[in-house]
Amino acid sequence: MRDLGHPLPQGKYPLLTTLLQNGVADLMELAKRHWGYTTRKTACLNACDLCTEIRAFLVRSGYSDSEELRPREFYASKNMALHPEGTSGGHSPS
Repeated sequence: MRDLGHPLPQGKYPLLTTLLQNGVADLMELAKRHWGYTTRKTACLNACDLCTEIRAFLVRSGYSDSEELRPREFYASKNMALHPEGTSGGHSPS
């Protein structure tokens, strides 16, 4: 909470600073390059939908480079399930 109202340090918040400075497309490229992200949906409703999918992927993949994606339970909840395990949302695995 003490970081609220202040510029976010890149080292402490690498995902959020990428998102804020460069948008969801750069967040997606970062996730692809460093963690092997590929979209599991045939289409996203909007940039927020895509960002949520990327963040959920990172949590499922064990992302632990920072504390940004908390609480992890948010991404594990049934309400957050973007795709049941074993489905690809229309995309073949790469």
